[in-house]
Amino acid sequence: MSLPRDKNNLDLKTAVAGEILLFMNDLRRRYHISALKPDPENSKKSEAGDSSAPIRRVMDSLNLFLQNGGHLKRPLLFLKTHLEMGGKLTPGIIRAAAGLELLHTFALIHDDLVDSSDTRRGGPSLHILLRDNNLALISGDLLQAAALRLFMSSDCSYHLRERALDMILQTAERTCMGQSLDLTMKSHNLINMSRNEVFRIYDLKTGLYSFSCPMCCGAILAGADVKEIRRLFSAGISMGRAFQIRDDLSEIPCSNGETNEETSEVGRWNDLLHCRATLPFWYGLRTACGSDLNILRESFGKPDRDQTIAQILLRCGAIEACSKDALRFEKRGFSV
Repeated sequence: MSLPRDKNNLDLKTAVAGEILLFMNDLRRRYHISALKPDPENSKKSEAGDSSAPIRRVMDSLNLFLQNGGHLKRPLLFLKTHLEMGGKLTPGIIRAAAGLELLHTFALIHDDLVDSSDTRRGGPSLHILLRDNNLALISGDLLQAAALRLFMSSDCSYHLRERALDMILQTAERTCMGQSLDLTMKSHNLINMSRNEVFRIYDLKTGLYSFSCPMCCGAILAGADVKEIRRLFSAGISMGRAFQIRDDLSEIPCSNGETNEETSEVGRWNDLLHCRATLPFWYGLRTACGSDLNILRESFGKPDRDQTIAQILLRCGAIEACSKDALRFEKRGFSV
């Protein structure tokens, strides 16, 4: 593949997206899967008598899901950090960046299953494309294995690749722990939780996975020393907290009765529906008074009360407090 002519985001995104396409096509060739069909539904109808049809349907759906694209934030962080740490933009480094994006896609597939979310990036989730939750789960596992193999195909020394892989695996362990806490620590538990305990969930499920890991992997493959890697790790944690707070706020319906872009895509306030232990709710339970506090306590899990809860969080200062925290962590992350 041809490398980008310069280091701007558009060229890097194009290079990563191109590498993902090449890899998926190579995966098809290795398993003798015919070319992409225009509609997975058509391939489903023709499965009878064709032993390769089910896996073709998986690959067709994965290709369509990947075509919806994303911001490619993690591979961009990886590449930018690698270059800033003195690394070179080689074909192998682009492959490693593409591997990180496929790992992210694997996580999204599983996340949509956990949340029972039918949409992703403005299109259908993979389990909706496949019309089969179990097949979507296995497809995510397939993508995870393929992603790790793609990441390890970079042209850096084996020692550096091994260190970066260890970072990825440690991050995967911690992310699973964070997701477990996110699922089990409900809004009702927030009254007994400290703010740092909320941040711990954010660190495990977002900061490490979305920021610290990509930046540290980019630095490791560039041969950066331990001090630099620790600095980037700390910066990633702060960036992750800021991002997660902003993400929590983005789900809260606007005060004029409309919904923001994130809410309109999923069609609901997921944190309220699933009683998530988020910072806006944490502040709300500590600053709301009287009837507002009673309504807030009784409304977790009831998305039909979204406008009422949004007004309470605005009125008691919870949204303002969260915005200040997000700004503080943004400054800390980008100043490291």
